[in-house]
Amino acid sequence: MAADVKKLMKRFDSLKLIRLPYQQHWENIAEFTLPRKRGMTRKLSEGQKLTDSMYDMTPVEAAERLALFLHGALASTAYPFFGMEMRNRRLMDVKSIADWTEECADLVLGSFTQSNWDAESPESLLDDVLFGTSAPLFLDEKPITMPGKRFGGLHFKAVPLAEAYLAENHLGLIDTLFWNHTLAAETVVNLFGKKCSTATRGLAENAPYEPVNLLLAIYPRENANRGPGSFSWEMPYAGCYVELASQTLLDERGFREFPAPTGRWGKANSDRIYGRGRGDTAYPDIRTLNEGVRYKMMSWALAVFPPFMKDIGFAGSVRWLPGAEHEVDGKAFGMNPPIQAITNEARFDVAEAEEEQRREAIRRAFFWSLTELPEKGPQMTAREVQIRLRIMQRALGVDPGRIRSEILEPTIGRSFSMMLHAGVLPPPPDELFQLAGEDGAAVDIVYKGPLAMSQRSDDTIAIESQVDYVLSLYERTEDPAVLDTVDLDEATWARAEYSSTPSKISRGKDQVAQIRAGRAKAQADLAAREERNAQAEEMLKTAQAGKAGQEAAQAAGEPA
Repeated sequence: MAADVKKLMKRFDSLKLIRLPYQQHWENIAEFTLPRKRGMTRKLSEGQKLTDSMYDMTPVEAAERLALFLHGALASTAYPFFGMEMRNRRLMDVKSIADWTEECADLVLGSFTQSNWDAESPESLLDDVLFGTSAPLFLDEKPITMPGKRFGGLHFKAVPLAEAYLAENHLGLIDTLFWNHTLAAETVVNLFGKKCSTATRGLAENAPYEPVNLLLAIYPRENANRGPGSFSWEMPYAGCYVELASQTLLDERGFREFPAPTGRWGKANSDRIYGRGRGDTAYPDIRTLNEGVRYKMMSWALAVFPPFMKDIGFAGSVRWLPGAEHEVDGKAFGMNPPIQAITNEARFDVAEAEEEQRREAIRRAFFWSLTELPEKGPQMTAREVQIRLRIMQRALGVDPGRIRSEILEPTIGRSFSMMLHAGVLPPPPDELFQLAGEDGAAVDIVYKGPLAMSQRSDDTIAIESQVDYVLSLYERTEDPAVLDTVDLDEATWARAEYSSTPSKISRGKDQVAQIRAGRAKAQADLAAREERNAQAEEMLKTAQAGKAGQEAAQAAGEPA
């Protein structure tokens, strides 16, 4: 059944009202922190100057630095930043299952690498840092361009927060996006053909690059079919394209998962949907710094080109253009000479000291000191780097957790689902269905970025330290009972897990059990064979001794 456009427009109006109280505050933050994000309250004209109110670059540098650091530490494709494992951990002891999850993770990560993820993810995180609500990361499949190809690849779009209207479900997760955006008239007609209004088709012919306002409404469907064979119009999430001017429904799609994961840095008690970010925290210092620099620049101009007073009785003309001229009664002021500069006695040293304090406060708000390694001094050891990363993790608080649960996990999960349904991932091994049981075969995301690795490094170090201690104690005491206190098998597997050792170079518990069973059988066979040989040799010796006794008795003339 086709979507009701009138109902969609009513929902759109409701979402506008919910977002309205946030818009002006976002605009204020953008104006003095990152001007290119302006346009929250009104649409800006193309090419409009955006930095006319900004006098200091510190907020821009601090915000972009934190966003890029979070992307690099959590989700950069420069390294394998995630893996996959079965929620039922005992299934990972089976080599074929461990290899399958690793191969799937490698293929999904490869799709991330070949996509525009590293361009769009930092942009989304920048909105999260500044406004407390990330730009929704709309994830869709690129068109298939080659015959026979089953999957076109991943494509991401960080939806500008100025164009996004959101709602959340009973779990507090964003599950609705109304995206108000524009496309060129020619592009709209190429996408939707005769479904477009007459006006849009006319623009495509006469003014093909004229923008057309579209609304993409993504929302959960009621009584959706979540089965593998569901049609697009009955999938859990609807995606409706509406031409706003004519309120024409252009297309209705379906998504198995919410295709635009959206995160929040943190939420105030009064906030239902939208979050609060570091831009909100630093805003007082940002405004104070901006105004301080502005006033200092005014004082600087007055100091370099001061205004002056001129005795009205002075004969002649003055052509000092940079300064302002003030005619006064020189006799009343006792002016001598008749033209004098007006000095403002500005204390630039005080202004600069206060500015630096405000800059430092802004940098602290955006964790500046934690996002850089020292440029001077001796090179840091691996242990020192791990300690520094853990300090960053603790200082950043809950945010990495929200980024993972609200952005990364649903994004990776949807990518896995898209590729699995497209048939480009290997089929699960038979052992998975045989052993899954009632726990099911749910797959979880495992993060492997620098911050995640720093969290696991303590466990790795603890394992190595304990094993080394037990071995050294055994060397000192030569008491083999000491070795009974450590399960070396579990220590080896645990260290491989915490250090993200590839499954392909590690044997699973089922393989190790088979190898040891084979080795034990071989040893038992060897022992049995040696025992049989020994028995045969003993029997041979006994027979030979008996024969020798008979021969001796016969030689002595005794009866055998």
